Amino acid sequence: MSTVSFPKIGLKPTQARAAARRAKQAGKTPTEYLRCLVERDLLAGGSFDDVLRPVRSAFARSGMGEDELDQIVTRARRTIHGRVRRRARK
Repeated sequence: MSTVSFPKIGLKPTQARAAARRAKQAGKTPTEYLRCLVERDLLAGGSFDDVLRPVRSAFARSGMGEDELDQIVTRARRTIHGRVRRRARK
């Protein structure tokens, strides 16, 4: 993949500087930052089913049942809610 700079793709200088700052804040090169934006946009264009397909597949391969997953989620919620309540009391 060739290196892409913000001015080369037609951004105004102010936009290019702002995008370069965002890339740096994200710890990415301008090319990596652009790739992430494109990937996010492409993913956003997919259906919810497309987004969840890898999660569903991994869940099926895990051998875990829905009841077991429900128990894990319930325990996690109780733990989080308990922490929130303790912080609120302080």
